[in-house]
Amino acid sequence: MRFYRMSSVAAVAFAAGISVQCQDAAEDCTPGTLDCACVVDQCLEGLQCFTGRCVDLDGPNTTEATPTSGMSDPTADPTASSDPGTTTGPSTTSDTNPSDTTNPSDPTNPSDPTNVSATATTGEPGVCGDGKVDPGETCDDGNQVDDDACTNACEPGSAPVLVFLDGKPSMVLGPAAGMSFSDMCKGPLRGFGGSEQVGTYLSQLRGECANAALVPINGGYALELSPGPSLPAHGTVTPMAIDSVCPAGQVVTGFLGYADALGLSGLSLQCSPLSVDPNTLAVKIGAATSLPLIGGMGDGPIGGSSCPVDYVAVGLLGFVETTYNTIAATGLHCARPTVQ
Repeated sequence: MRFYRMSSVAAVAFAAGISVQCQDAAEDCTPGTLDCACVVDQCLEGLQCFTGRCVDLDGPNTTEATPTSGMSDPTADPTASSDPGTTTGPSTTSDTNPSDTTNPSDPTNPSDPTNVSATATTGEPGVCGDGKVDPGETCDDGNQVDDDACTNACEPGSAPVLVFLDGKPSMVLGPAAGMSFSDMCKGPLRGFGGSEQVGTYLSQLRGECANAALVPINGGYALELSPGPSLPAHGTVTPMAIDSVCPAGQVVTGFLGYADALGLSGLSLQCSPLSVDPNTLAVKIGAATSLPLIGGMGDGPIGGSSCPVDYVAVGLLGFVETTYNTIAATGLHCARPTVQ
């Protein structure tokens, strides 16, 4: 860009802020300003006299040049404000987000270090998944399974159900010979039915199943056991019927066996209370107690057959002696009850 000088007359008039009539111009204007009539050397810096008028040949004609007390500084910041009341420089605006309405002293603000839960003021803070229902928790099943009856946020999940997992057989007592059988309940086994030769041997045996349901109670759940279907009978029917069933709220977890020359002659069922903690939904299996002997003692006891710890019986298996069609051996199907 080139610079042009103003004539002395035009410069004096311009500095005095008065209008003079430009040479060959039809109107009054400030000498040397944009779009004013001019002659050579009568245009402000940055303008050129072209066809009798001061024009900006380096850019669009969009603004009118405003005279100041002298020539404009070509090094001046074009973004700087000309308003003497405007301060330029670094912004002094606060870093605080005006849209953030969170009150740091609000006791409900989780980021406030002074916000201490009731649990923390009375002891160690509660931890979801530790098996204890702490303040603020609806349940706590002590695991990290999120899609069961108690979520990882210690809130009730979908409607809980009691299921039986990881099936395992118990020991079969008696000779494993003859015709085998294997029957399963959908829930726990609650006892045996069938018939016997009075005080001598077991002639027929079948499993009696229980229905297991979780019912709402006081904000939690309780396990309700009720009689379920009977499994198929094996052996020969004799006049003396047997009905060895666990007390209400209990299920089979094992049995003690007796034998004679042909195999299993009698047994005594072992029953254990089965329940669910209403808050944590943890399954509880109580201590076992024995029911009276069914069948006969034969030549004496041959030991016991029990489900593993934390397991209950969900069926029975065994063998039928083919000569007399009586029970030769039996064992239990076992599984681990779990709330899901």
